Amino acid sequence: MSKNKRRRKQKIRKTFLSILLVHLAVFIFTGNALAACPSADLTGNCCVDYEDFAIIYDWWLQDCNSVNNFCDGADFDLSGRVDANDLASLTADWLNCPFVTTWNTSLESGTTVTLALAGTVDATIDWGDGTITSVNTPGPHVHDYGSDGIYTV
Repeated sequence: MSKNKRRRKQKIRKTFLSILLVHLAVFIFTGNALAACPSADLTGNCCVDYEDFAIIYDWWLQDCNSVNNFCDGADFDLSGRVDANDLASLTADWLNCPFVTTWNTSLESGTTVTLALAGTVDATIDWGDGTITSVNTPGPHVHDYGSDGIYTV
């Protein structure tokens, strides 16, 4: 193996280990806050959609390395190329998007919001005021904010 190849492999290995350590630190200190978004979300909007596909398309079969952040993250398996394996990772999370809505409790009397969930339910509701509720039954699920305001749920 040539000296340059060895150096390149060592550099990639060090970069990978650095990235791994950062992710591990985030996991330990935040309680895995990154798990809220699908792993194939490249745009940071917590949804795997056409914007993420466009990034895969832009980097398709291109050389990926630490210099280009492994093709801006599109090389999920760090194989050095965005290929069918990375596309499979994207499709596994396709349209795995949270439902997000905004409520203005000052428009009506009272400060209560009701979510009428139906069918099979397995959800976590972040009410937007620091209250998080896990639900596994159809609604209605009611939350009282106690004060008027605009809340993203």
